[in-house]
Amino acid sequence: MNETGKDIFRPRARIIKTIGEELISNDFVAITELIKNSYDADASKVEIEFQGNIEKGEGKIIIKDDGFGMNLEILQKGWMEPATILKKGKVKSKKGRRILGEKGVGRFASSKISKQLKIISRKKGEDEIMGYFDWTQFNEEEKYLDEIFCNWELNKKNIFIKDQGTILELEDLNSEWNASKLSDLKATLSRLINPIIPIKDFKIFLKLPERFKKLQGEICPPDSLNYPTYSIKGKMDKEGNLSVIYKGSDNNEEQFNKKVSVGYGEFPTCGEFQFEFRVWDRDIEAMKEWAAKLGTNLSNIRKDLDTAAGVSIYRDSFRVYPYGDPSLDWIRLDMRRVQNPTMRLSNNQVVGYALISMEDNPELKDQSSRQGIVEGKPFEDLKLTLKSILSELESRRFKERRSEKKILSQQPNLFSDMNIDPVIELVQRKLGKDPEAIVTLSKTKEKIEENIKRVQEVLSRYRRLSTLGQLIDSVLHDGNSYLSKTKNEIEIIERELRKDNLDIEKLKKSFALIKVEREAISNLFVRLEPFSGRRTKIKRKVILEESIKNVFDLFDKEIKKQQVIIDLPSTKTELKINDQDFQAIILNLLDNSLYWLQGEKEILEKKISIRFNVDENKLNIYFSDNGPGIKGEDIPYIFDPYFSRKPEGIGLGLTIVGELCSEMGGMLELVKDEEDNFSTQFRITFILKNDN
Repeated sequence: MNETGKDIFRPRARIIKTIGEELISNDFVAITELIKNSYDADASKVEIEFQGNIEKGEGKIIIKDDGFGMNLEILQKGWMEPATILKKGKVKSKKGRRILGEKGVGRFASSKISKQLKIISRKKGEDEIMGYFDWTQFNEEEKYLDEIFCNWELNKKNIFIKDQGTILELEDLNSEWNASKLSDLKATLSRLINPIIPIKDFKIFLKLPERFKKLQGEICPPDSLNYPTYSIKGKMDKEGNLSVIYKGSDNNEEQFNKKVSVGYGEFPTCGEFQFEFRVWDRDIEAMKEWAAKLGTNLSNIRKDLDTAAGVSIYRDSFRVYPYGDPSLDWIRLDMRRVQNPTMRLSNNQVVGYALISMEDNPELKDQSSRQGIVEGKPFEDLKLTLKSILSELESRRFKERRSEKKILSQQPNLFSDMNIDPVIELVQRKLGKDPEAIVTLSKTKEKIEENIKRVQEVLSRYRRLSTLGQLIDSVLHDGNSYLSKTKNEIEIIERELRKDNLDIEKLKKSFALIKVEREAISNLFVRLEPFSGRRTKIKRKVILEESIKNVFDLFDKEIKKQQVIIDLPSTKTELKINDQDFQAIILNLLDNSLYWLQGEKEILEKKISIRFNVDENKLNIYFSDNGPGIKGEDIPYIFDPYFSRKPEGIGLGLTIVGELCSEMGGMLELVKDEEDNFSTQFRITFILKNDN
């Protein structure tokens, strides 16, 4: 007969310390958690005071508020019961504030800061209560949790609190607080409360020893952050509709609406939220102008911006850690800037805010540590949406920063401004036939032309790599499909060969299928060959329609996924060109069209069309789609290097296409579709010569 029984599940006392270390990562987070407790208690102000020699093992931190306070029952069932149910089901405070401290982690926060805690609290009209917590007890290896006792007492004289409120005295500090750490604390607290819609009836004050007095006072964001060079703010509803106000360097406001999609017309799953991005140029002249306007020096405003830079998330008025820390570039702004330094912003230029709430953003769940949001599609959608919003500011800033005198051409040529022939002509007019000047200019021209050739060769290699990068998904999908099918047939053959009586017909069928798959993957390699890194300048006669079909075949998976109707010419037009460059042109245009079509859920029939037209000695190739089209104000900039409307765009696609057309003796233009069947239409023009 087996023995049976049951025992009490008794955690060791040290579990409190273990859980606390997981929940509270640092002293700043600990203090903010205690401030949130004051906010939940409907306090109008909270004061954090540092007393004495604030080094490890010494000193005291006092956190005092004028909230509704606690009586003995609340102390016993709140602070003395980890993971208390006291706040469970309570969504709003008496003042109507959204309750933040639902998980009962306040006592863990205090244990992170100090070894001893004394609580003094009073509810209006009741006696003062005191509670004593010795956190060192929880370090004792042998003790169980139910063997730990925390003392309390009632103080009927009401010595410390006249009306109502709570005082937390944290003694025997776990770490040193020096000037640098206190400065960081002040910066952290200045970003704690939502700056867009600040809480008017809740103030935070910092009180420090004499030697740190310059850091004390009411906690407020620096005034300098109220004067951005550019800003964009507004809100997004739950279906991805943005209502936006943009303000540029001229202080003029532009209001517009936009639909955000996160692929194939889907709206973001993150829920509705408000946002604001404040942006500054960080070049010396811009910073000096900003400092002069505020009557301060360059060092101060740089420090203010460095301290506040980043994109913060605020849930129900309070910041969600660690988003917004200057060292945490969580939406990867710096990576975007590396890829496109002319247009994109770096993390240290942006002070951004996203305002979410428990009610409106239920899918954006806090991690158990109360630091960070659980990774998943809703959080990824929030990142994509914020980058999409920021890209609207970036594109407008790009235009503002362009020189008004620059003549923008529809036909781009990256190297056209490097021609020094006008300089040579000017020197000859001014100096006559000065032999030394002519020789110097001639050598300079040769050197520039030589360097241009080198740059063109490097650019050629990089655009091959860029093109291959665009094809990776197609290659992996098709390649894996072929290999998987071949593997299945090989396994069938192996099983059949192990049998005594071979089924010859079955083996023949499997070998035939393997041959088909071999041909398929061989054709894939043939289609990819023009995009290889092997650069050749040799021109040959190419049937353009076949080259175009080759590119479209490589994107077959994406085309089918989006259900795009493709209309390609059935003619056979022969032209003597470099096939690599021609296919790269078509690939970039196709990639652009598919990108912009994917967000158009309302379009019943997505279409991409290529049409050929011969006009005297010109061959015109029209590449068209019925996507959202190009905005009129963007048209002068679309061929400019680095200009892009894609949130992650590098802005070199059309520049490279235009440069390739130019190298091939052709021209790329954006033209209007005369029949209005398509919203975007590019025309590639080649001059037909006798040797074509």
